Amino acid sequence: MDEPPAFRGEPAHGASESSSWGQILKKHMYDWLALILLAVGLVFLDTFGRPFHRYVLPEELRQLRYPLLANSVPAWAIPAYTLLLPLVVFGAFFAVKKDKRDFHNAFMGLMACLILTSVATDSVKLAAGRLRPDFSSRCFPNGQESFSVPGEPACTGLASDVIEGRKSFPSGHSSLSFAGLGYLALYLGGKSGTFRGRFQLPTYVPFFLPLIGATVVAVSRVRDYWHHWQDVTVGSLLGFGLACFCYLQLYPPLTSAAAARPFVGQSLSRSDHHMIRPSGDIEIGDSAG
Repeated sequence: MDEPPAFRGEPAHGASESSSWGQILKKHMYDWLALILLAVGLVFLDTFGRPFHRYVLPEELRQLRYPLLANSVPAWAIPAYTLLLPLVVFGAFFAVKKDKRDFHNAFMGLMACLILTSVATDSVKLAAGRLRPDFSSRCFPNGQESFSVPGEPACTGLASDVIEGRKSFPSGHSSLSFAGLGYLALYLGGKSGTFRGRFQLPTYVPFFLPLIGATVVAVSRVRDYWHHWQDVTVGSLLGFGLACFCYLQLYPPLTSAAAARPFVGQSLSRSDHHMIRPSGDIEIGDSAG
């Protein structure tokens, strides 16, 4: 019985090498359509969404007087290291292996991971409306705090700064960093055999380097007073959790003997090929399918 087209797989190779780009994209047409719709929803959310206005007590506001600092990691840098850097790595493997399925799976999984993480992060930000540690500096740049009505600060700062000050939980820098770099770590871990066989330090380096980079970004959010530590912790777990989820829909677990090979969905070839069971064991399939 045929499997549904979305994020499912069987053969490890064979079909992957003989498939054309058109065949691969046609097989995952609904996956890409779903991602496009999610991306449109994300744009709508970012454009029209407004954060929840929480009831603010005077004593709470006194704890949010940290200075408004520039980001150590600017927002424009996020796509560079969460999207472009992984694409360069995927492209390097494709240049050597010429495996269309591997490049497609890696790219589609990364896009799914980043889009899902963005939608989840922004939705929770708007619903929670948690105030940033520097909210008072955003709301009252002159340092004179006042309330229009109980629980509602009478902000005199720029509207854009005040709105942004209500989007502390969870940290978007942290979630996207662990989504993009976490996915890259899993990809490199599968290719280098990090968790297969005995301990070999060189195989752990490509797995942990992206995670260290994501951690540095996350820590910078607390250091810059843009986030509380809880925001960063939850954002990091959210991003890496979705990275694991998306990766494992398209690749075997890192402990599998076939971890370096992508799933290829429904078989595109009737020739002999290796079949990956959910457990990661390898079984030689016959041509009768």
